Amino acid sequence: MIRYLAGPALAITLWAVSLRGVNLADMGDLGLTARLPGTFYLSILLLTLSFVSVLQGARLRWWAVALHLAAAVLILHGTTALLYQVPRYSWVYKHIGATGYVLSHGFINAKYVPTDANLGWPGFFGLAALILRSAGLHSALHVALWAQLFFNGLYLIAVWFLLGGLTENPRTIALALWFFTSTNWVGQDYYAPQAFAFALYLFGMGLLLRYLVPSVLPRGSWRRRLSDAALPTVAARPQAQWALVFALLIFGAIVVSHQLTPYMMIAGYGACIAVARPKLLPLVGIMLVLAIAWTVFGAGTWMAHNMGQLATFGHPIENVESSLASLSPLPWPRRVVTLVPRVLSALVWGLGGLGAVLQWRRTRRATLAPILAAVPFVFLIAPYGGEMQFRVYLFALPWMAYLAAEAFVKLTRWLTPRLRGVTVTCLCLVLLSGYLVSDFSNESMNYMTPSDVSLAEYLYRNAPAGSFFLGTSFNYPTRLLPDYDQYQAFSLTWLPQFRYTSITAADLPWIIAFMRQNLDRGRAYFVFTDTASRQIYLQRVLRPGSVGALERAVEASDQFRLVYANSAGKVFELSSGAGP
Repeated sequence: MIRYLAGPALAITLWAVSLRGVNLADMGDLGLTARLPGTFYLSILLLTLSFVSVLQGARLRWWAVALHLAAAVLILHGTTALLYQVPRYSWVYKHIGATGYVLSHGFINAKYVPTDANLGWPGFFGLAALILRSAGLHSALHVALWAQLFFNGLYLIAVWFLLGGLTENPRTIALALWFFTSTNWVGQDYYAPQAFAFALYLFGMGLLLRYLVPSVLPRGSWRRRLSDAALPTVAARPQAQWALVFALLIFGAIVVSHQLTPYMMIAGYGACIAVARPKLLPLVGIMLVLAIAWTVFGAGTWMAHNMGQLATFGHPIENVESSLASLSPLPWPRRVVTLVPRVLSALVWGLGGLGAVLQWRRTRRATLAPILAAVPFVFLIAPYGGEMQFRVYLFALPWMAYLAAEAFVKLTRWLTPRLRGVTVTCLCLVLLSGYLVSDFSNESMNYMTPSDVSLAEYLYRNAPAGSFFLGTSFNYPTRLLPDYDQYQAFSLTWLPQFRYTSITAADLPWIIAFMRQNLDRGRAYFVFTDTASRQIYLQRVLRPGSVGALERAVEASDQFRLVYANSAGKVFELSSGAGP
């Protein structure tokens, strides 16, 4: 027992020691990966070696597996929570503001805000507001700091639950859980409806696989629809009846919380039921009606004002290319950082595809995992704000992790235990290395400070209602207070004429005219923050020196006056005159 405890205990101790004295200032092109000391990486190496020794044991001890997985989640997702004082990612703050809106205005009124998709699906925010109010809290700011650690722990439980519906091999399940944890790099686990809905989706899919459809199909079922007579009477069991009830409850919670996840769940249920148990297809119909009903009636206000976002529907290549960063303007360290997530994704998909092929060719039976892994790729036809490929990766990952683990177990079955251990250790370390680069190398722009929050709070507390905020980029804590719907926030880098070009003092008159044109009432403010400048530098969205030149021009202009400044940035107010 002691040898199973020693590895995680030593790894966590080294990790805790490594976080002391980490310098977070000016992290540069490689972000946090270059600032974490060697003891941090040593802790990951020790934990991996210890996990492999557990996996290779004569008898798999699940408490030891759970301990190692919990330690991995703590190290990977607790690092930034302990190092930072406020949540990372500028975009998490709009969810903090949406929670505050529901706290202030109520759940029902939230769906009438036409400018925010989050409030069109307010279920997550309503639940969060209820919990915060019960705890006597007035903001989700400090709760959000720990959200990634919480959600990734919840994902582990949910993925374990659904994997039990695919296989009874404990080593395959353990390895799949490790693969899932070490390759979930897409950053959809922060305080947001997507993280909440994805956890519910995993539990909902677990109910499907464990109780509603047979998890293992005869080989011929891939070529023909199976008749119910050929299958066990799964849906007749009392557990299945309760599973139907809980599946619909889970789906209902997802429907009112997130735009995309209900349709991912409908597609997964529909594909599995059509292949494995056609008599349950009315369940899929009910789910589809519920999802469409909420989209039309619950989120109708938002949909009516944002139909233009469907312009690229049906163009998967355009949707993917629109959000892939161009490598040409980047220096070599940033090119490596940008390429690593793509390589890691290709490796995960390649291993998963290999698992699907082996499952088909080497056995007379196959699970539903290949179907479930393929279903999310259909959604590439939808734009989803340029993020669809990341959501596809996320929803395919549980099934890809399982197929990859199964492929590895089958391919290494004939190796000696020592060689098998070396092989799995190397693979786990490669995946973890890819994760660390993918997740931590952008912290130069993802890192937010209390000063960033203070600057944003000044804007929302002091600007008159209807004011217009223009930032050099959107990478600062916008929309973090409950009345954020009364303001407009815009990024200069959203304008195509400025992307990948230089901005000089000669462009300032046009920018001033643009600010006045977009101001209905209130005041106009120009916001310069270090986090925005770091994002522009890392992504090379503007030519080097553009932000500095523009800030100097604003400071020298008689059309602006400095109204707020701190260590995070400056806020300039545009004069109310009509001149340029």
